[in-house]
Amino acid sequence: MDVVFAPAADRQLSQLRVYDQRRIADGIRKHLVEADPRAETRRKFVLQPATEFADYELRVGEFRVFYRIALTETGEQVLVTVIGLKGRDRLIVEGEELEI
Repeated sequence: MDVVFAPAADRQLSQLRVYDQRRIADGIRKHLVEADPRAETRRKFVLQPATEFADYELRVGEFRVFYRIALTETGEQVLVTVIGLKGRDRLIVEGEELEI
């Protein structure tokens, strides 16, 4: 399955340290490309209720990757919509707190 980054998610990833970018890329490859992105595990699950920007959440260390599975003409693809830093009960995206 293909993984596509929304422009905002691409920008959010590029603002992180290279080390963190690699960790997130490895997590996405392992959990969303090599495994079924719909299958729930400890690290990835369906958001209940779904938010306006994502249906699923992937945990990669202290980072959170929010994504949707979209149907295209060539099949399905994973659309990464938001990448943020989780701290206790807050999600920080591009320096601002985001409500989940």
